[in-house]
Amino acid sequence: MVHLTEQVFAWSAAGEFDRLGAVMHAVTADEDPRIFLASAWRVIQSDLGALERLSASHVELPGGTTVDESAYLSGTVVGATAFRCEEGSLEGRVAVTEDLKVIGILMVPPKHGRLPF
Repeated sequence: MVHLTEQVFAWSAAGEFDRLGAVMHAVTADEDPRIFLASAWRVIQSDLGALERLSASHVELPGGTTVDESAYLSGTVVGATAFRCEEGSLEGRVAVTEDLKVIGILMVPPKHGRLPF
């Protein structure tokens, strides 16, 4: 789960949006998030520079409680990671089904309010 979260953002930052198709839930893939992600990364790179590293990756329940990745989890969980760019930081969140398919992706400022997941 942590690895999948990091891969989603590493692929996005590298412009490898087609690789995301294999990990997207069918409903999410039908919305073709590649266009949104490509646009979002252009803005991020313009404002913050290139991705330098991912850190503090962990798994949360949708309500925000951090859980051990090795614990048995059923239902949707959230992979969260901090990403550092040349000029600033963001938090990335990936909602994942129990069959490890991505159903949502968020990129938000580190000091954010309540989120949908």
